[in-house]
Amino acid sequence: MQNVIWSREEIKTRARHAMHRTYGKAVLVAILAGVCTGIVSASFAKTVRERVSDYSTTFAETSGTWWTPGLVGLILGAACAAAVLPVLLQIFIGNPLFVGCQTYFRKVDGDADAPGLDTLRRGFETDYLNVTKIMFLRSLFVDLWSLLLIVPGIIKSYEYMMVPFLLSENPVMSSDEAFARSREMMDGQKWNAFVLDLSFIGWMLLGAVTFGIVTVLYTNPYMYLSRAALYNTLRGGQTVIDITPAPGGTES
Repeated sequence: MQNVIWSREEIKTRARHAMHRTYGKAVLVAILAGVCTGIVSASFAKTVRERVSDYSTTFAETSGTWWTPGLVGLILGAACAAAVLPVLLQIFIGNPLFVGCQTYFRKVDGDADAPGLDTLRRGFETDYLNVTKIMFLRSLFVDLWSLLLIVPGIIKSYEYMMVPFLLSENPVMSSDEAFARSREMMDGQKWNAFVLDLSFIGWMLLGAVTFGIVTVLYTNPYMYLSRAALYNTLRGGQTVIDITPAPGGTES
């Protein structure tokens, strides 16, 4: 693929304009996208573990002993549920919904009028199992590389950054094609994309000192829309069949 020239100022300006056109929806979709990346799953697992601890303490106080077969089985069963259920939620609900979120952001950047929230169904509408499989493989590949060293994992995460966007346009593409196209689009662009993300550090710090308020209400939708604008920019040099159903300044 021919190297596409772009600037952070251009990308972020487009993201701001898109967010101003559809601010409320952009914030809502960004919250859902954040949930899809595992925030709620982690909280869910923590809640289950806390409940297991509460039940174990109560059982010990009423029975006078911890180590009974029934209690051991209860603890093991609850621990397995705490470990497995969040993973299943991530694979079968979170990942397809994340593709739907990227569909919304991609269309907001590309269209003058904001799309409806029905775009969030995108990952579930056409070849759901294929979307689920490819998104699972994407997470698996990044995690496996991360087990080696942090840096290879980061590189792979940027190499496969465009997979959700590609699936949002063509959910029936094969896994080989999705990963190959993402690699091609990010060839020579990974460092620039990393610097783009790094340019939001000021907003991230502001979010930290405002207890996450700025992060939720501004930074997250701003970043998601910037990535969508980057996808649409790099996408200009590629041919991707869009099978979406017919619808019923200064850097800062």
